[in-house]
Amino acid sequence: MSGKIVCTLNEVWKGSQKELSQKSGVNKNTLTAWFHNKIKRMDLDTLARICAAASVTPGDILVFIPEQDKKDRALQTILSVKDFFKKSTLRKILIDGFELSAEDADKLLSEYF
Repeated sequence: MSGKIVCTLNEVWKGSQKELSQKSGVNKNTLTAWFHNKIKRMDLDTLARICAAASVTPGDILVFIPEQDKKDRALQTILSVKDFFKKSTLRKILIDGFELSAEDADKLLSEYF
């Protein structure tokens, strides 16, 4: 089974990237990649430092999206996590993780919010 991992750090961390960089010791350029879901390789030490500094767990900032029919899986994901995430976070997951268009993501979200 394959899929992809979507990072939602920008939704969880309410401070600035500079503040998180100072608190975690993680380079600002590395954090920018995390904030914009552009991570090429995940370093576990970096993940641990981000989680410790932000007082979160990896499950709070990483969402695994298995390969399946995108819209069916997207719907299942929305229904299973809609009480835990803001609408904007779910929209990001749908667009980045499921590679839905913004229009399709908005349409799907409008049915449940």
